[in-house]
Amino acid sequence: MDIPRFVDYRSEVSHGNVKTKKEMKKITSTLALLLMFITAIGQNAEMADQFRANGKIYVVVGVIVLIFSVLFSYLIYMDFRLRRIEKEVDEK
Repeated sequence: MDIPRFVDYRSEVSHGNVKTKKEMKKITSTLALLLMFITAIGQNAEMADQFRANGKIYVVVGVIVLIFSVLFSYLIYMDFRLRRIEKEVDEK
């Protein structure tokens, strides 16, 4: 499949179609993130080696675990609140 032809076809067919423009933005952002991820894999990990040698890697891992646990707790809290609000709306 020829990607430029596919992109041109989609934009010509849906001139002004908001849904297709959103799809194109999703595809573009996904490809950009994939490209950034691939370039990040190939980089040198000297800083991680230095943290590991100094024993500070545990601090980094601890901070990351703390951040993710707080985010997860917040999501659970918001889920319970949302369920309660949905239940109140359904009862009315």
